[in-house]
Formats: sequence, C-alpha cells, structure tokens
Amino acid sequence: MAKTRLQKETIVTQLKEKFARAKSILFVSFSGITIKATDELKKEAHSADVEYTVAKKTLLKVALEGQASDMPDATTLPGNVAVLMSYGDEVSAAKIAAKAAGKFTGPYHFF
Repeated sequence: MAKTRLQKETIVTQLKEKFARAKSILFVSFSGITIKATDELKKEAHSADVEYTVAKKTLLKVALEGQASDMPDATTLPGNVAVLMSYGDEVSAAKIAAKAAGKFTGPYHFF
C-alpha cells in the first residue's frame, strides 16, 4: 500500500532528527540478504547503540538535503539501501556492517 504524503513527511522528519543525532552514518545495499541475517544484524546493531533503518531512496535524499556536503545522493546508490546510524562510538556502524558482510556471501555494498 502506498504511503500518504503525511506519512512520507513524518518519515523524512524522523530521518532528519536521526541524522542530526548520529555520530556516523553508513549506507549499505542489502539486496539478497536473508531475513535471518537482517535480524541478526539488527540485534547486534541495537546492542552497540547503532540503528538499522530501511527507507525509500527518495525519502533518504530529501532527509539528507541540508546535511553535510559529503553525503551521497541516495537515489544513485545501487540496490535496496539501508542506513546504519551510530549514536555512540563513531566506528560501531562500520564494524557491525563489516562483520555482517564477512558472514554474507551476496552483493553487500558499503557507501
């Protein structure tokens, strides 16, 4: 079911708030990853004060407008995109993603 404009605006507002609080942000392509692997990734992320979020690329693009200039254009990223936001240690998101990529044999990309 398609999201209404109000729902999309709410998602963008929430993403902007999360991006502002995050010490580091990592974009990952999760095409082909299993639900079980995603659940394990979410559990590990939660325990390390890292949030794993999936949103439409266009909503990510809107939420990133006005943020740091070195942020990628989310609409140009390949595949399905998830965001790992670290609120504690700056490198926690990267460590978790790298560990998950080591277990996963599919096309897992970091941006």
